Amino acid sequence: MCGIVEGMFRHSMALFTAFDEAEATRITETNRKVERMSLDLRVYLAEIGDGTERDRFGTRAFELAGIGSNLEAAADVIAQVMVRQAKRISYDKLSFSDEGWKEHVDFHDQVLRNLQQAVAVLMNDDPALAEALVAEKDRVRELSKELEERHIQRLQQGNEATMLTSSIHIDLLRALNSVNTSFAMIAYPVLHQTGRLRETRLDAG
Repeated sequence: MCGIVEGMFRHSMALFTAFDEAEATRITETNRKVERMSLDLRVYLAEIGDGTERDRFGTRAFELAGIGSNLEAAADVIAQVMVRQAKRISYDKLSFSDEGWKEHVDFHDQVLRNLQQAVAVLMNDDPALAEALVAEKDRVRELSKELEERHIQRLQQGNEATMLTSSIHIDLLRALNSVNTSFAMIAYPVLHQTGRLRETRLDAG
């Protein structure tokens, strides 16, 4: 499921430069697939929880269900926010300012790297990688705020492209940050298992 959502995210930004209805539909259909997978996972884990192995699997089942829910949330943001705003850009024949678009591309690339790191954390249960992922979560949140401030500055300068795409720009920044946060939550179980959770800023939100 993690790799599927990463793939959705990887292809989403191309829709802002050349909207492809077929690709948008694929992302939407993949989102529904992720929703079904997340539900199936919860049902399966609930059945395990009712069996004789409840004590052994209870905590891990809870963690896995949480990861599934966070991945589902990320997929929802990609399919319902990013695709919708890309469609709006295309249909309304709008364009971001050059500076604004570069910021989005760079921000997307940064979040994509974090998503790939989250996949590695999930596969390897590496506490050092988990701590680094948490640090990136905090850094991305601050970067999102900084990029919003730069956007406001361009508005104040009267940049026409910035004014026409302002709501889309802000929605996209927040969507990218939200996806990053959802994947960063994969670090919780690893840090909890190793006793490092309180040593991080993760529970600061």
